[in-house]
Amino acid sequence: MKKILLILLLVLSACSSTYAEDDVVAEVYGKEITLRDVQLLHEYDDEDLPQVVKTYVKQEIIIQEAKKLNLDISDYEGGMNPRTYELPPPAPEGHINPIRDFILRQSEKLSMTPEEYMEVYYPTRNERHAYFAAYLDEKFGTLETESLEKHEKTNAFYKNLLTLYEDDVEIYVGW
Repeated sequence: MKKILLILLLVLSACSSTYAEDDVVAEVYGKEITLRDVQLLHEYDDEDLPQVVKTYVKQEIIIQEAKKLNLDISDYEGGMNPRTYELPPPAPEGHINPIRDFILRQSEKLSMTPEEYMEVYYPTRNERHAYFAAYLDEKFGTLETESLEKHEKTNAFYKNLLTLYEDDVEIYVGW
């Protein structure tokens, strides 16, 4: 009976691709990551959610490692200062404006105005990028940004992050 119940629960959970915004999709060092955290920064189709969560988790590992090292991110902040973000204008007829389109889709998906979305998205994205860049420079040195050596080292490290930190990470979506 227990086996049947377990199989039924697994089948039902596998069939349900709908998650609520406040559902915890992963944990990194005990910090819960909700679907909304992921949705604020990433656009995806439902079938891509597991890969998007995996990417978010890899970034979160690096960000938390950077914070543990008390890295100074001031040189990497680029636009982190509070300001009003304006929605880019519509593209001329026959063209697209991918940034505007992304903002409009995400704000609608998250039941926010475009202005509300940009006020959350840009500072969050900029801070995460700053920690990410500071950590990679700390770990691999400040090699030229376009250096093939740095590119190869960071790619190899990034690819193996989930294995390196497997004791500190739990992913609850699609794994």
